Amino acid sequence: MPTYLDTPELSSALQQFEHSLRDIFAGQDGLLVTEATRLITAGGKRLRPALVMAVCLSYGKPIDDRVLACCRAVELVHLGTVVHDDIIDGAERRRGQGSSPQDVGLAQALLVGDYLLAAASREAAVAGTTCADLMAQTIVTMCKGQSQEIDQTYNTSTTPALYLSTISQKTGSLFAAACQFGALRADRPQTEIRKWQLFGDNLGISFQLADDLLDIVSDESVLGKPVWSDIPNGVYGAAILHTLASKQRTNLIKLLPVKRGDTLAKAEIVDLLTVSGAFTASLSQITSHNSAASVALEELPKSTILVELSNLPSHLLEELFKKDILGVLK
Repeated sequence: MPTYLDTPELSSALQQFEHSLRDIFAGQDGLLVTEATRLITAGGKRLRPALVMAVCLSYGKPIDDRVLACCRAVELVHLGTVVHDDIIDGAERRRGQGSSPQDVGLAQALLVGDYLLAAASREAAVAGTTCADLMAQTIVTMCKGQSQEIDQTYNTSTTPALYLSTISQKTGSLFAAACQFGALRADRPQTEIRKWQLFGDNLGISFQLADDLLDIVSDESVLGKPVWSDIPNGVYGAAILHTLASKQRTNLIKLLPVKRGDTLAKAEIVDLLTVSGAFTASLSQITSHNSAASVALEELPKSTILVELSNLPSHLLEELFKKDILGVLK
C-alpha cells in the first residue's frame, strides 16, 4: 500500500480493494488461476488502484462496487503486462519470487498474461460501458508503446522524443486511465477528466524515467526485480540517449551492446553517464514532468486528498533517491 497517499479514508478503501482483488478468482481452478493468484498475492505498490480511489475520494464520492471494479481492472492490466514484460526481457525474478516464465514456462506465462488482461476487461465492463471503452483503448495504447520499444532496441539513433512517446504509451497511459476512472466514477465533466488524464500521463512518464534510472543505479534486493536489464537488452532510456547525444557518444558506442554480466563494462558506462551529465539531465526531466503533473491539478476543487495527490510526484522522486545504491544521483 502506498504510504505516500496516507489518509484514513484511502487506507480503508485500499484494504477493501485488496480483499476484493484476492477473491477475484475464488472458486476457480487450473494452472492459469493458480499462477494469476500467485502474482496477486505476491503484493506490490497497488499505486494504480490507489489513484482510482484517491481521485474519487478527492470529490467526496464513496468507494462503491463499480469503483472497486475499476481498481481491479487497472491492477490486473498492470499484472498482465508485467508477465508479458518478463517474457520479453527474459526476467527470472519478480518481487523476490520466480517470474511467471520461470515458474510455468514461456508458453503458459503468455497465456497467464492474456488471462489477466481478459479478467481486467471483464472488471471494466462491470464498471460500465465508458470505463470498458477506456480500458480497451488503454490496452491498445500500451501494446503500441511496447511494440515501439521493441522496434527501437539496440538503436543508438533513437531520439529522446520517440523515447518519451514510447513511455507515455507504455506506462503513462495506464496511470492516466486510473485517474480518469476515478473522475468518471465521480461524475466529473470532461474538462476535469482531461486534467486528470494529464496528471496521470505525466506521473506515469516520471515514474518510468525513475524506473529506468533505478535499473542502472539500484539493486535487486531493493527493487524486488532484476536490475541492469534494460541496457543489456538494448532498451536505451533517457540517460543513454543523453550520453549518445553528447561528446561521449563514440566512447559509449564502443561499449554497446553490453552483456548483462559484464560488470567492468557496466562501471565504464555508469562513468560515461556521469561525465556526460546524463543523470542530472534525467532528474531534470523527472522534475519537469512532476511539475506538469502537479500543475494539471491546480484548478480542481481543493481537498486533503487532492493535496496528497499533488505531492505524490515529489514523494516518488524521494523514493528514487533512497534506492540509489551507487550514489550517483545528485
